[in-house]
Parts: sequence; C-alpha cells; structure tokens
Amino acid sequence: RKMHLTKGRLGLGLTIERGEDDKGIYVEDVEPGGAAERDGRLRKGDEILVINGQSIIGKSQEEAMAILNSSPSILQLVVSCEGSTSHLRSSSSRSLRAL
Repeated sequence: RKMHLTKGRLGLGLTIERGEDDKGIYVEDVEPGGAAERDGRLRKGDEILVINGQSIIGKSQEEAMAILNSSPSILQLVVSCEGSTSHLRSSSSRSLRAL
C-alpha cells in the first residue's frame, strides 16, 4: 500500500525495528498523539518497503532511520500490511524512534 505521511512538529511519532532473523524493517510502535497515529494508516507490524522512492529492503535499521529522519516533511511510503506482529522481535530488542 502506498501512502503519503506528513511529519508533525515532533516528527513521525513511530519506532521501527528489524524483523526476526534481521529481515525487513517494521513499525514497532505508533506513539499516541504522533503524526502517524493521527494519520491512522500505519499499524504496529506493518513492514516499510520504500521511503520516498528508495527501497529499504536489505537496509539496516540505522540506514532506514537515517532515511526517515533526513526526509522532507511529506514522506511517500510503501508498506506491507500483513496484520501480524509475529515477525517482530521480543520486547528486549532494540528499536529506533523516527523523528
């Protein structure tokens, strides 16, 4: 699914993490009151595939975060919405907050 998302004053209001076995970049959390939650389309467990035309498949979590944080105020995202969070790591994993 393709979407446009406008960053808020405090950024996107989401955290991302690598999936199990270091495959994929997933939405780990959508912060209450943040831009992503107000938009309403991104959900925990969604896989982010493309940011502003740049594929993040095979990118590290840090590379994906750098792309998100350096993007202009309006982002174009392509996400896969499988509806499952089973591919996410345990809560002890490291996640990164998008600005």
